[in-house]
Amino acid sequence: MQNPMAALIAVKTRIIVFLLVLSGFTAQSQLTANFSGSPLSGCAPLVVNFTDLSTGNPTQWRWDLGNGTISFIQNPSVTYFSPGQYTVKLVIHNAGGNADSITRTQYITVNAQPTVNFSGTPLAGCFPLPVNFTDGSSAGSGTISNWQWDFGDGNSGTAQNPSHTYTSSGNFNITLRIINSLGCISVLTKSQYVRISTGVHANFSNSAPGNCHPPTTISFQNLSTGSGTLNYQWSFGDGGTSTLTNPSHTYNAAGNYTVRLIVINNSGCRDTLTKINSIIIGTVLASFTSADSICVNNALAITNTSVPNPVSAAWDFGDGTSSTAMNPVKVYSTAGLKVIRLISNFGACSDTAYKTVRVLAKPTAAFTASNTSRCTPPLTVNFLNTSTGGISYSWNFGDGNFSAQANPTHTYTGYGIFDVTLIATNANGCTDTLKRTGLVKIQAPHVTIDSLPKSDCAPLTWHFTATTNSVDAVTGYHWDFGDGTTSTLPSPTHSFPVGTYTIQLVITTAGGCTDTTTVVAGIIASTKPTANFTANPRNVCAHVPVNFTDLSTGTVTRWLWDFGDGSTSTAQNPVHLYEDTGFFYVRLIVWNNGCPDTILFTNYMYIKPPIANFTAAFNCSDPRIQTFTDHSIGADVWNWNFGDGGSSALQNPVHVYADTGTYTVTLLVHNNTTGCDYTRIQVVRVVIEKAHFNASDTVICKNNPIQFTATGSVNVNVTGYSWDFGDGTNGSGATVSHTYTQAGTYTVRLILTDILGCSDTLTKPLYIEVDGPTASFSPATPGNCSMSPVIFNDHSLGDGMHPITTWIWNYGDNGTDTLTGPPFQHTYAFPGVFTPTLKVIDSRGCTDSISSPGGVVVSRPVADFSSVDTISCPGKDINFSSASTGPSLNHTWYFGDGATATGANPVHQYAADGLYTVRLVITDVYGCVDSMIRPNYITIASPHAGFT
Repeated sequence: MQNPMAALIAVKTRIIVFLLVLSGFTAQSQLTANFSGSPLSGCAPLVVNFTDLSTGNPTQWRWDLGNGTISFIQNPSVTYFSPGQYTVKLVIHNAGGNADSITRTQYITVNAQPTVNFSGTPLAGCFPLPVNFTDGSSAGSGTISNWQWDFGDGNSGTAQNPSHTYTSSGNFNITLRIINSLGCISVLTKSQYVRISTGVHANFSNSAPGNCHPPTTISFQNLSTGSGTLNYQWSFGDGGTSTLTNPSHTYNAAGNYTVRLIVINNSGCRDTLTKINSIIIGTVLASFTSADSICVNNALAITNTSVPNPVSAAWDFGDGTSSTAMNPVKVYSTAGLKVIRLISNFGACSDTAYKTVRVLAKPTAAFTASNTSRCTPPLTVNFLNTSTGGISYSWNFGDGNFSAQANPTHTYTGYGIFDVTLIATNANGCTDTLKRTGLVKIQAPHVTIDSLPKSDCAPLTWHFTATTNSVDAVTGYHWDFGDGTTSTLPSPTHSFPVGTYTIQLVITTAGGCTDTTTVVAGIIASTKPTANFTANPRNVCAHVPVNFTDLSTGTVTRWLWDFGDGSTSTAQNPVHLYEDTGFFYVRLIVWNNGCPDTILFTNYMYIKPPIANFTAAFNCSDPRIQTFTDHSIGADVWNWNFGDGGSSALQNPVHVYADTGTYTVTLLVHNNTTGCDYTRIQVVRVVIEKAHFNASDTVICKNNPIQFTATGSVNVNVTGYSWDFGDGTNGSGATVSHTYTQAGTYTVRLILTDILGCSDTLTKPLYIEVDGPTASFSPATPGNCSMSPVIFNDHSLGDGMHPITTWIWNYGDNGTDTLTGPPFQHTYAFPGVFTPTLKVIDSRGCTDSISSPGGVVVSRPVADFSSVDTISCPGKDINFSSASTGPSLNHTWYFGDGATATGANPVHQYAADGLYTVRLVITDVYGCVDSMIRPNYITIASPHAGFT
């Protein structure tokens, strides 16, 4: 009979043999060739890195990379120099001699570089010299998508066939950089391609007018430069000319004058400078507008309406204060009549204007209140008004209710914090406001327990505190510690055995309100665990991961590892990679809830060198040059791969990249003593961005928006666009819109900043021409009588190139006119204050408008009078009273007995009996007149006289 134990061993042996055979069969069946390459396409020369992705444990590799290169390493790299498509094949073998292969047809695509060429004409002459450049490049692969020109004088362009004007002498290198649609780049530089040996540059300055009224003499200083003998042709804008170097010219009429200087040298080189409206000569008028009255401590806005716009302004507000603001805002602190004086400075002269403003007194708002807080509604509050100087009052109780009573009583019916506001108004209509924020409070009490939950080792003793928010005093505390015990102290201390406890607190206030707060698991008292651990391996090369195993006993709910190199972990069994060499301590802290235990092993780990580390630096003048600095620890051998096919064995190499892009740099270091290696990978970016821009239009009317667009840059490489529009304003962004408000010629500058902090600047001198007139006018007199023509003096100015052709008037009374020249006048049929508006149009179609709010006052005074003593005796006083209407009236009375008087309310005595006709003539501030006659209005009779 067979031994049962022997039979069992035989069965197990057969099972093991079967499993080994099955395992070998499975391993052989899983041998599968696979790979990837990166990048799969690009410009020649193209460096491609291949990565073996095969499965089944291959031990041999044979690569056919399609360009004649055969490789036997697992992960090869190769450079493709010729454009085309390449088929890649990989054959693999395992230790058992089995093989598999994979072929990827036309897997790699290499694009051809473009061929760059260009020509220019003319290539020599005087400056300023416009040169037209013609692109003759071919795309190679794809199509040409980008042209980048460097004209050699600090300027650049992005058009395919640009034109550029040279403004100085010299021999200029021209560079064209083209990019095709597949990202391939070629560059061509033609040295000293444009040659300019002579030329001129026109420039001048002039003195300011010596007085405000013609005639006035202006001195011109010639600042022109150039080679050879220079000749000058001046045009002063009023028909006058000169050929002197530094002429003086007398202007005999008011106006705006455009000055032009043409400079010509003996070689025939020529340049012209035109300064539009650079000379302004004319009359001046100081004026301003404001409200006629203002309350104390209210802001009075004052608008300077002086013509033309003054250089500066000096204000005296009549209360000892002053200002130099052009349009000041004044706040008076005392009541009374204040005379405001304006002195407008127009450069060579000044003018003064006055106005009287009445400053009205204000009341002072004040109040008190009783019983302003409660823990529950309703709450009735009595308000006591203590304001001075007020005659009416407006209360806002903050809950949507209001009152006009002097001393109201209000009942609040809901919870909340309420602001109470009182507005007091006096007889002048001036107001004062007092707002008392959060005066009334109706709030339920609220309590929170501080610093919970708390977890620690048992026994846990804790001192409890609470934070309360209550409008009335807290009178009672009731603590429930969750273990069957309680306390009525405000801040009790209690000790807890092992366990989890819910803490509850109930407070009671003097107003009878309560609040309850509960902290579930507020106290957790736990047993202490015992910390312990092990690590494997403990003596390793720096790149080898170390496995840490927790051996702690007891209940553990949390772990904190300190690996001694500044790194930590909260995993139970972490894996750590050291980034430094030498001996390291390891500390483990474990917790059971809030109860901790700690174990520390000193000099527990030893990490062998080397460790690879490095930095890359560059200069903005040429970011392609990268300086690599080694910061490795314990390295004896350095192997660099710069990511573009280049490599180095130097410790601190300098590498020049052929073009911009993103490169993966790898440093492999080796320590000869330990035999350890370490690899560090870092991405290096090479960015070169040039500032280029275009405008949606370069000749526009003022007040019309113009769009500037930065061109040629890769937005992801740019962090900032800074624009200077040449008119004192700036902008930011790749595309910006700007509106010029004044006519002139403007130089535009763009400063581009890339992601590496480097910047590039492009300035386009005198790039934008802004045309358009400036509308301005004033009435000949500040006021006029109805049905009398009002004459308007036009002060509008053209831009010096395009005269004004049309004046469109809106007189403010529904009357309009469209005229082609003066005179400008309008008759108002009814009295009032009117706002006329003028729109001017020049020969180019540019427009400008201006309004004069309240600029025209049309008056129609009405005479009227009465007397209560129309029948009286000789020698008795008779009182006359004017009921006339109109601005600032003067009165002249004719009493019918040959006597006259002035004033609004005269007193007159008649000497003889009779019937007297009385006449009143009034004249207002604008000279408008009206009269009233009352025939036989006064009867004078002695006691014995009789009349029929």
